Amino acid sequence: MSMADDFSGRTLRANPLYELVPLERLDEAERRAMARLDGGLEEDPATYGILRPRDAAAGLAVKSADRDTALLFLTLRDPGPLPAYVRRAFGQPGLRAVTRLVADGILEISEKDGFLSGAAALARLTGPRDQAAPGSRLAELSLSALRYGHSLTLE
Repeated sequence: MSMADDFSGRTLRANPLYELVPLERLDEAERRAMARLDGGLEEDPATYGILRPRDAAAGLAVKSADRDTALLFLTLRDPGPLPAYVRRAFGQPGLRAVTRLVADGILEISEKDGFLSGAAALARLTGPRDQAAPGSRLAELSLSALRYGHSLTLE
C-alpha cells in the first residue's frame, strides 16, 4: 500500500497553525523574501501567495502556495475527505502532492488520537517497514533522521 493510495475514507484538514496570505496582502519584507525565492515567485502566474505560521513559536516555516494548493487548503479549513476534484483533475500525481502536503505539515490527517502531520502522519500512512526488504542506505538514514527529529521535545 502506497501513501498516495491511503486517503480514501480519511478525514483531512488544513493545519490551523497556518494562514493563507495572497500575494497582494504581503508586507514589504515578505514581498522581498518572495522575490528572492526561485527566481521570483511573484512573477509566476500560478503563485497564489504564502502559507504563514500564525505563531512564530509553532516552529513552522513559511511556504509558497500555488493556486491548487491554496484551493485545497481553503477547501479543507473544515475537516473532510479529500475533495473528488483532486483525484479527477490530478490523478496519482495529485495524490502524491497531497502526501507531500501532509509530510510538510500543511495538511493534517485524522487519527483516533487527533490530527497528525509530518513524520508522525507518514508513519501511520505507511505502516511498519518490511524488514526483509530494506531500502537504500540513504532512505534508511532519512527515515532515522525523521524519527529522531520527531522524538525531540523542543520548548
